[in-house]
Amino acid sequence: MNLKLLVALLPLSLLFLVTWSDAEEEGAVRLDQSLTDLASDLRAVSLAVRPGDEDLEVLALLRERFGVEIHVILATAGESVGAVPAWGSVGRQRRIRMEEARRASRSIGARLTSLGLLDQGITRSGDEALDQWDREDAIRRLVTAIREVRPHLVFTDHRDQERRGAAEAVEALVAEAFTAAGDPMQYPDSGPVWNLARVFTACGEEEAEITIDTGAVDLTRGISFAAMASRARAFYRVVELAEHAPVVPGPHLRHYRVAAASIEGDADTLIAGLPVPRPEWLLEETRVGTRDEILATLRALLSAPEEDRPPVSKTDAAILAALNVTLSISAADRILVEEQAGAVRFSLVNGGTRTVTVRSVSVDAHEGLGIENPELEPTELKPGEAVSGRFWVVPAAESVGEQVLTARGSLALEGGAPMTLRTRAYFEVRPSVSIEVRPWTRLIRPVDYNGLLQVVVTNHTALPIEGPLSVVLRGTDGVDLTPPEKVRVEPGASVLVPVQILLDDGVDLGLFSLQLSFADHYHQEIFRIADVNVPMEMRVGVVATETDAAFRALRALRIRPVKLSDVDLETSDLAVLDIIVMGERPFEKRPALRHVLPRLIEFVKNGGNLFLNYSRPEEWAGQDLLPEFSYGTERVTREDAELIISETDHRLFNVPNRIESEDFEGWVLERGRYFPAEFSENRYETLLRCADPGRPLEAGLLIAKYGNGLVIQSSLSWRPQWENLNPAALKFLANLVSLNWNR
Repeated sequence: MNLKLLVALLPLSLLFLVTWSDAEEEGAVRLDQSLTDLASDLRAVSLAVRPGDEDLEVLALLRERFGVEIHVILATAGESVGAVPAWGSVGRQRRIRMEEARRASRSIGARLTSLGLLDQGITRSGDEALDQWDREDAIRRLVTAIREVRPHLVFTDHRDQERRGAAEAVEALVAEAFTAAGDPMQYPDSGPVWNLARVFTACGEEEAEITIDTGAVDLTRGISFAAMASRARAFYRVVELAEHAPVVPGPHLRHYRVAAASIEGDADTLIAGLPVPRPEWLLEETRVGTRDEILATLRALLSAPEEDRPPVSKTDAAILAALNVTLSISAADRILVEEQAGAVRFSLVNGGTRTVTVRSVSVDAHEGLGIENPELEPTELKPGEAVSGRFWVVPAAESVGEQVLTARGSLALEGGAPMTLRTRAYFEVRPSVSIEVRPWTRLIRPVDYNGLLQVVVTNHTALPIEGPLSVVLRGTDGVDLTPPEKVRVEPGASVLVPVQILLDDGVDLGLFSLQLSFADHYHQEIFRIADVNVPMEMRVGVVATETDAAFRALRALRIRPVKLSDVDLETSDLAVLDIIVMGERPFEKRPALRHVLPRLIEFVKNGGNLFLNYSRPEEWAGQDLLPEFSYGTERVTREDAELIISETDHRLFNVPNRIESEDFEGWVLERGRYFPAEFSENRYETLLRCADPGRPLEAGLLIAKYGNGLVIQSSLSWRPQWENLNPAALKFLANLVSLNWNR
């Protein structure tokens, strides 16, 4: 083991206690953070492949404990290329995932930057991913981002080890950018050069050069840094890592090795050897005493030698936090409407014990937001008093989405020099008209489609809007539409508009788009027409893990599954079910399954069927369920790799749908992962095999008799296919739940 040091980082709040009476928690946190910020001009970046891979734990620790300015740089938005029906469009998916990433970063005080690369899905190696990105262009983008942020530290931590190729590509990029960012001869048009101090890579304990405990509790906030990161990840609501289990109190050790360094000496702490421009006395003396005593120390900084003075912005923030003066801006429901004037209110509150002079209040925003700033005469703000007002914002059409407003208040204390108080607020700019389609599913089966879509038109303006609703079909023949001739929507109201869709005999199967327009606003939805036969009266239970893709795909097929909770699995009568479909990595995502394994085994022995998707070798706990079987680490990363049906006459490929090898086209992301390392060919029948070009065939689907029931194990990536409404994957699901049709 190469572990050099376990860093026991005690919160600075234990060393330099700030004491005052009746301080509100929010004010205490604000003052604590502003005093911590005085101690450092360091900046750190978490560089990640996609949303959810950020090293939020270490960023939270660096900011709250050391006052480091923190940033997140994402290589991609995590788009699932090809997963159109699940999202409506790749662009919509990209917007949603980046919006979640912005909120997650903002919750721990980090700023977000994107390199704008396209997530290509699963790649076997870093070189393959770099070839898809265009290596030279990707390096240029990263060098530009580094020179703009100017960080001292960069951390890489890729949680999704399933996509290791992209993770290796990012590590290769930062290795090259480490030198290139500080070389004036390389990328001269990408901004002023900047030299990184260290690059850290998350690793296992054996490789670690430094270990930190993010389970340590920040006493001012009352939660651990790991819990702060967990709260931030709760903003990821539509991706598979949205489990959000509470963080268990206790150590949360994170291990790092130094991948590159431009400064000498071992990294025995995260910031060891880095320039900390503030003298020790500054940090100690500013954190001790009552608010008035802290304020006196801070004001003395203004006459300290220039080399000892923090930046004016940080000093102002600390002084105003000690004074307990706050500035806020707000709008009704934090919503503005394009091309419509909206009132945003500001409020300056003096919660301290000293009178301050308010000189002005102003607001800055994105250039697409037209702002009429308030006129405010200089006024004295006595303790306990507040001054408020409003300003008008007129968002342009191109400003639709989340926007930020930055408010600045200029204040002075007892005739002193002016100080600037800054605050930010985030608003949603909505279009004047929004259009939403509410089909019960984006899958249309010609045999039972009811022919009715619900289109919801909402008017966000203050005037009624009336006009035709235009609906256009693209990409298919054999579909007829009967939209209403005219629609009227009152101010602030929504109207439900039925649109009849009629399918002709011989309608084209496949994807088609529905393009709607009303009052010069447009909306597009993607649908799939697929001819899938489905047995009725099936009794299906679903154990959802990363997502509920199987549950939603069954609902799209008009099968009514039951979603099984941990309590259901432990107490309900499972014998009423014909089959239980389990998601991937079940024992990691649903730890309670380890305790109910005997009940699942009994279910199968008594005649039930159980479908198991893949698991990681180290987390697999179903040895009693799959004897003489073990998982490996092999993957088939090519989504178009040949897929061979070994037993073409098996019921699973014939009832109620005929499935052939060529049907498995349109696969997204990858064919599969964690294929079996070993299994007994006497016990298990191999039904599907696949392989990347030039590699040995892997067993993608195994089936075995267990008592009176069946266990079906698959290492294929079904979840993305069910989300994408892939016809072959839907046929397989229908056939799978039909195995016990005559039970």
